[in-house]
Amino acid sequence: MLSSGFLATLSAMQEEDREQLNPFTIFSYLWASATLFHFYSYQSATSLKVALFLSAIAVLFWPKRRILLVLLACVQLADFGYDLPRGSNHWWITAFINLGLIGSYFITKARYVVVVDRDWLSIFRTYTQKIILITYFWVVFHKLNYDFFNPKASCALELFYSWRYLDGLFSTHVEYLIILLTIFIELAIFGLLMLKSTRYLGVALGSVFHFVIALNPYQPYYNFSSMLFAAYFLFLPNDYTQSIQNRIVDKLGSFYEIAVQLKLLPITFLIVLFSQDRIAWVLYGLALIMVFVFAKIEDTDKKHEKLGFLSCLCFVFFVNGLCPYLGLKTESSLAMYSNLRTETKPNHFLIKDHLKLFSLQEPVEILASSDPELERYANSKIILSYFEFVNLVAKPEYRDKDIQYRHNGKLVSLEHISDNSLLTKPYAYILRKLFWFRRIDLVDPVQCSH
Repeated sequence: MLSSGFLATLSAMQEEDREQLNPFTIFSYLWASATLFHFYSYQSATSLKVALFLSAIAVLFWPKRRILLVLLACVQLADFGYDLPRGSNHWWITAFINLGLIGSYFITKARYVVVVDRDWLSIFRTYTQKIILITYFWVVFHKLNYDFFNPKASCALELFYSWRYLDGLFSTHVEYLIILLTIFIELAIFGLLMLKSTRYLGVALGSVFHFVIALNPYQPYYNFSSMLFAAYFLFLPNDYTQSIQNRIVDKLGSFYEIAVQLKLLPITFLIVLFSQDRIAWVLYGLALIMVFVFAKIEDTDKKHEKLGFLSCLCFVFFVNGLCPYLGLKTESSLAMYSNLRTETKPNHFLIKDHLKLFSLQEPVEILASSDPELERYANSKIILSYFEFVNLVAKPEYRDKDIQYRHNGKLVSLEHISDNSLLTKPYAYILRKLFWFRRIDLVDPVQCSH
């Protein structure tokens, strides 16, 4: 009697369960999972991090409730804003995708009387595709420099040889081939994703490539790759969701219904992630690769969504990648692991100093100071950007200290830092939140760094 009642309940909820495989719901699962991979990488007990964790858990268990997905996006944006300027590249991409998620809702609400998933998702998909294409454009473009193609310094080999058993195994000719292959794969992903007829190939290639990169034994990149996997899903046509349902749900039958009702998938994912993270990534990644590799369905949707004000966000995101060449920030500008140097002696093949409009990157080396903290910079031979230097010495406790430094090759000595009025005030708060500069490397070739 109990058994028949239980099965009857499951049967009555069957339609609702099947609806869980609409595109927006699947994206919710993937976005929450990516957030949990991010949380695992930056485990912290701050209130925002806890809120981030709980919001992701809520979406993972109740993916049909759009308000929870929007709440997660808002918490991610709050966490992103709080951590600025020290936001990682993948968290910048995540922030812009979240802005698109929220913005597309308001655009849909303005265009239609009732907001339905299909219309909301259509705008959001178009926007996210543009953000990912801009990301790949800059990822490839930044690598077009002399030092990325130098086997003695290339980040491609730095990451490749993080698999210690491969270190020293190959000749210089093979190392050049590895560097070229890295560029070719990332360029191929970009090109394949641009065309609707080849997007499924781009998604398949990208998922395999970033799955392997995430397994890096030196520093796993689950957070970056899982974010991309969620975005990749938005490159697949809506028809593919129905294909997933036909292949998986119908074959598993009642077992699927039971698994959904008991929340077995999110429970299992959480247990494995926080006990064996590498196993969690392998299972998660391989499952999605299977989904992506077999997505041989061409996107036949001819509808071209107008993005409205979201086009401005795409432009801002593009300019974010352009910042190093303009003389602005060098961190979180999508130049990760590219060997790029723009501060002095630029190493890019195509862009030297002719686009540089600002002087914030100019190198400053502190040579001596009466203040122990500033003297520490001198002893460590740390070279700062002018922006970071001004924000450092403008602190009130340093104003009466003497300092000697070299700015853009010119030696400067001050009996009191306050003698130079430009060094008495830090840059505006908004600039200090948005701009982050890496320590300047004047050694040739430019060594690999994030």
